[in-house]
Amino acid sequence: MKNLSRMTVLCVCLDAAAPLFGTHPGDSYFPLQIGNRWSYQDSTQRTVTDALRMNGNLYYRWVETHAYNPDLAGADTIRAEEGRVYVLHCGQEQLWFDFTLQEGASYFYTHVYAGSGDTEIWNVTVSRPVIQTTPAGTFTDCVELFFDVPESNDEEKWYSFAPGIGLVRLQYDGWGGPVLQSYSIIDSGLERPDPAALNPPLFTIHGVYPNPFNDETRIAVEMNVPGLVSMSVLDTNGRLACTPVYLNLDAGSRVIPFRSAGLSSGIYFFRLSSGRHSFNGKLVIVR
Repeated sequence: MKNLSRMTVLCVCLDAAAPLFGTHPGDSYFPLQIGNRWSYQDSTQRTVTDALRMNGNLYYRWVETHAYNPDLAGADTIRAEEGRVYVLHCGQEQLWFDFTLQEGASYFYTHVYAGSGDTEIWNVTVSRPVIQTTPAGTFTDCVELFFDVPESNDEEKWYSFAPGIGLVRLQYDGWGGPVLQSYSIIDSGLERPDPAALNPPLFTIHGVYPNPFNDETRIAVEMNVPGLVSMSVLDTNGRLACTPVYLNLDAGSRVIPFRSAGLSSGIYFFRLSSGRHSFNGKLVIVR
């Protein structure tokens, strides 16, 4: 599946005096100020890192990093105006998020892919108000934007934004995605510390060995307390590669075996979850 949100755009000049985000009520759904930061349960972090002025418009770089898979890192060059967020793709500005529309309204988003210059048209439908509950808190009056390619069965994304906070949840093709865990919004002084700092994780991952592997690997886990741990394995498109398993593990050092039967060679990602705590890692199968 092609990735809708990752694009690297050449920055031509920096603007040292970047102002606060606009006064339109819709602008609060995507607060743009250098230093704003959002961290998500899938170990991704998004940060507004700098600003640049092009063609008379002020743009910001919205950078995504991934703790366990640097290949997923990327950046979008965006600007906000009158409750709408625009993104630069291959030098072309496109309307990405529209927070001015009411419940049930829709618009079209055109994505231009780097390199090939190919375009893809997404139909975007607005839902509001929506309530979203995340580890960072419960947010009301959210706007949910549903992106869909009409002629495709698996090209779907749901973006949920909370006023004054920004992106709180992103769901891919119905299986799940990044959920807000902590944030720091300089514009408003709002900050939510990482819950993990207040609630120590129920388990710690010590490593995966062997990796790469052919038939079987083992995930070393330190359980701080006894508990139920779920394990899911996803392919690079974010789809479940096999049936999730649930394990009751005692406290102490434990090993979770994983057999690759039925899976082809390639890169996969595993997710261990227990309560509010989760860990994502990479598996490499070599036949």
